[in-house]
Amino acid sequence: MKYGTDIAGPTGATNEKPVGLVCIAVVVDDIVEVKECQLRGSRIDIKNISANTALNMVRLKLIGKC
Repeated sequence: MKYGTDIAGPTGATNEKPVGLVCIAVVVDDIVEVKECQLRGSRIDIKNISANTALNMVRLKLIGKC
């Protein structure tokens, strides 16, 4: 599993990549699932929500729900 954030803030935003834009991908058996999220909150909030979302995507893959 690899984890990283796009623009968690408070700086670094552009018109194309606003603060809070996070892309999460899970790959299982060469099948890629990508989720793009536009999150709000502090930098820590955005990092925590994106980490929890990524872990939930992995959990759903493991139990066969996704």
